[in-house]
Amino acid sequence: MIRKLALVSLMALSTTSVLAGQQTWNFNDGHLSGNNAGNTLDLSSGGVTLEVSAWASTDNGCNNNGQYGNGTGSGDPDPCIRDAKINNFNSYGIGIENRDETYNGYTNAPQHAIDNIKNGGNSNDLDYEMILLTFSEAVNVSGFNIGWTHSDSDLSILAYNGSNQNPDFFNGNTRWADIVGNGTNGGWDLVQESGDVDDYSTLNVSNGTLFSRYWLVGAYNDVFGGTNWSNSNDAFKLKGLATVSHEDTTGPVNSNTPAVLALMGMFLLLMGYRRKA
Repeated sequence: MIRKLALVSLMALSTTSVLAGQQTWNFNDGHLSGNNAGNTLDLSSGGVTLEVSAWASTDNGCNNNGQYGNGTGSGDPDPCIRDAKINNFNSYGIGIENRDETYNGYTNAPQHAIDNIKNGGNSNDLDYEMILLTFSEAVNVSGFNIGWTHSDSDLSILAYNGSNQNPDFFNGNTRWADIVGNGTNGGWDLVQESGDVDDYSTLNVSNGTLFSRYWLVGAYNDVFGGTNWSNSNDAFKLKGLATVSHEDTTGPVNSNTPAVLALMGMFLLLMGYRRKA
């Protein structure tokens, strides 16, 4: 099998803070808040807490024109993002059961994984699923532990670089295309796309200087502006991840070069004054 790997370069959100610690997250150690759409998986590690939630494009409230920006020509006739249900399959990892799958009974493998598989054989219904990771403070995601995979198993990873500290990312009229760039709910940046990930493997994330409270990982979706791979055949489950936290941040960290230079100038002036004294 030909392996595909596309890494999307992204400017570091911060390179000036001191690292405080490392965290490992095993989803089998988490607590599921319920057994319905909108449930969460809650964990803590190294003084940081994590809330895991599931989201998928399963509502036609936006429009009926399908998910735009899809290079294959296939679309999603119900592109609005709605909350979904997290399932924990133990050693296989966590998966997603979206509202179309729940209501129509399409919950057998691979459609209870994190996937973009066409629902019920409907050639036009690509429900793109993603896991939202909400941390109590800004972290760098250094890698993911992949569980069970199916077919092409391509995935997309994004980080939030917006200014809102407690944003409502997915209101009733949000599409996946709306969260990137200058979209109506923008602020998300594509960090990495990885193709044909292996089952039960560790996937390294390429940018070690990027920190955010909010991360997304899910089935590959070319609407995020990366490569042009195939859709409708990607599925995987997620077992856990590894992170590194900052010492003193609680939200998205943006490097501020003028401010840093000003502080350096003040420091040099202070040192000069002390020498004269």
